This record gives sequence, C-alpha cells and structure tokens, in this order.
Amino acid sequence: MNKEQLIQLAKCKLYTKSIQHDSANVTVVMDAGYGDDSTAWNPLVEDVSKLANVFLYDRAGLGKSETSASPRTSRNMIQELRQLLTVPIQNLLTSSSVILLAE
Repeated sequence: MNKEQLIQLAKCKLYTKSIQHDSANVTVVMDAGYGDDSTAWNPLVEDVSKLANVFLYDRAGLGKSETSASPRTSRNMIQELRQLLTVPIQNLLTSSSVILLAE
C-alpha cells in the first residue's frame, strides 16, 4: 500500500511517501542528500519495497514540502526528521527494525 501525505510539524508541513510491504518487519527511511528531494531515491524504491517498508520524505523547502521559517542548518533538519519520525505513520515505524538510508 502506498500513501502520500503532508505531515504537520512545528514550523512547516513535510511531504512523505510510505510504501507498506505486507510481511516486512523492517522499515527503510530514505533521506535524500542536501539539495535533493525524495525523487532521488526513485531508482531504488521499487526494489527495496519488495523486501521492506519504505518511508521517504522531502526536507523543508524541497520537492513537495513547505518551506520552514527555521534556517536550513544541519541541526534544524535533524530536529525536523526527529519530529517527523515520532508521528505515527501507518505503523511503518513500529517495525522491529528501522534502517536510515541517507545519501
């Protein structure tokens, strides 16, 4: 099952896409490198989603996410990711294992 949505954080809404694998007990969180949006992962998403749940997002100001009033520092981007990962997203992040894949 695929689901795209905007998740409200403290200072902006972030675009997310989740792909749920029927029997996976691991979720791969894909974090695109600074300046890229989640479409940077398109070449890998199909293959990874055959084995695991997949969670992608666009950082604030990129792709389909809103801009944030916070400066684009590493600290602020990490805080936004932490906030995002605390939101229950279709139980994807309740998997027994979560892998962060970043580029």
